[in-house]
Amino acid sequence: SEAQTVSKDGAEKFDGAEKFLVRIMNAAGHTAGVGVLVGPRHVVTCAHVVNMALGRGQRAQDAPVTADVVTVEFPLLTDASCSVLTFSARVGCWIPPPKSGVAGDDIAGLVLDADPVSLVHYKKVIVTKGAIDKLKEMFA
Repeated sequence: SEAQTVSKDGAEKFDGAEKFLVRIMNAAGHTAGVGVLVGPRHVVTCAHVVNMALGRGQRAQDAPVTADVVTVEFPLLTDASCSVLTFSARVGCWIPPPKSGVAGDDIAGLVLDADPVSLVHYKKVIVTKGAIDKLKEMFA
């Protein structure tokens, strides 16, 4: 497991986070949100982040179609040419954001279209009981 430390400003920091933290990009190349690599090719993020990355309404309820592709970057890792590691991903699991308010599941499971290089390392995460069955379908 990754070591947890505290930085000088008192904020928690995880050593090795560059290996499992990702950002989800929109079509304009701006950050829509963040996610976590939780399996060899599996990323968990918020459904509203995927909606924003695809240019949909933040609270869109319908799952994106197979043809919808989002860009996933490992912003703290670079390849041999000093480019940020970038992958395409598709939605494999969808629990929509709440229709109103802030309470709700709001979970999306993404599947990278290619295997990440050996520089990355997935992180085990804890999810709510209500999401486990849906996530098992994707990560089984």
